[in-house]
Amino acid sequence: MELRGDLNSQRLPEVLQGLLAFGQSGILEVHDTRGLSASIGLFQGRIAWASCGHLLGEEALLACLFWYDGDFSFVTGAQEMPQTPGIQFPPQWDLTRFLLRATYLADELAARSEHLPPPQAPLTLQDVGDEEDPFDCGLHHVIGFLQAHPGTTLAILERQVPLAPVKVRLALSHLAQRQRLARVSRQKSGGSSDAVSRWWLNLMGVYGGKFRLLLLTKEVDGQSTLEGLSNFLKEKARTQNLWFSFSPNGPSFLRLRPEGGGVFSVTWLPINGVNELSDFFAFAPAHNALVVLGTEELPHGAEISQLGVPVSFFKSLDELLAAW
Repeated sequence: MELRGDLNSQRLPEVLQGLLAFGQSGILEVHDTRGLSASIGLFQGRIAWASCGHLLGEEALLACLFWYDGDFSFVTGAQEMPQTPGIQFPPQWDLTRFLLRATYLADELAARSEHLPPPQAPLTLQDVGDEEDPFDCGLHHVIGFLQAHPGTTLAILERQVPLAPVKVRLALSHLAQRQRLARVSRQKSGGSSDAVSRWWLNLMGVYGGKFRLLLLTKEVDGQSTLEGLSNFLKEKARTQNLWFSFSPNGPSFLRLRPEGGGVFSVTWLPINGVNELSDFFAFAPAHNALVVLGTEELPHGAEISQLGVPVSFFKSLDELLAAW
């Protein structure tokens, strides 16, 4: 069997979730319009290995996960396992946990995008002591490279450091925000305050440019719910710049980031996903709000109420949107 598609109509997370759900074996080739490519090996319904340029394993998969423009092809069949060190995934590696973690990293980067240095700006560390890595993004690896190569650039870091670009950029944004990089000219947003609605500006102001929503529903198929929510958000933010990935059994993701700044990130799970997701309780507190649609019967309700995340119940999406 051979499967082909484009990343505009099918995002990589939903492609991977579909292939794994059907227990496929074969090789998935992914290409984006910048000339980058990645190869992902599947074996009996699990990801066995991945490569993307100089990146291997999980870093390679993370590097291509959010490509917006490009295409993919999948050819079934047993393949010989590459023996390159670092390319293979552990047998018990979990895609769901990886997707939740990847979305968290992307959201944290989006919230700090104003601090990201331009790709060709020379970078020099200053006043770096015992820096903590609050996002577990390889910060100390980036610091070590900058110390060994003063004046290097973001573009060089992404080509040479064995970390996915989202981790490299998040590490640099964090260092710049904490004034640990010598002052460089920052990237400026292409938008303006009148490019988005007052609703969006108020929301971004309250939540520091990043609002993360965890959405639980009783529906087996939550696609119509996410599509309705995406239409609402695009109108409020006055933009079409939206990234959407849907899997019937979840998790599914919706991320909106207009040129005017800020990010609205939604993770959807069916109610039964709370029972099946072992690290749900570690994942939920990273969100600003938890919304439950269609029921007030929430699994693990007592435990969830202790997570510190505001929980709201609505009968329908229309009721939720009316409250907004």
